[in-house]
Amino acid sequence: MLKKEVIVELDESGLISGIYCPDETYVVNVLDYRDWHNNLDDSGFKDANMDKYYSDLEKEIENLKDCY
Repeated sequence: MLKKEVIVELDESGLISGIYCPDETYVVNVLDYRDWHNNLDDSGFKDANMDKYYSDLEKEIENLKDCY
């Protein structure tokens, strides 16, 4: 991710468990584990695009400052 972005991490109950940002100006993304793990398409399978989005967010946390 090259933009200045923020990731808000939610636990399985929907509570914020982390906020990661590069500095004071940013775009916000929400890493919602409930949505990620329960995200099924119309045929009952995981949505691959949504799975990749959340997976990429989770990996990007390592490169961001914990602002929580």
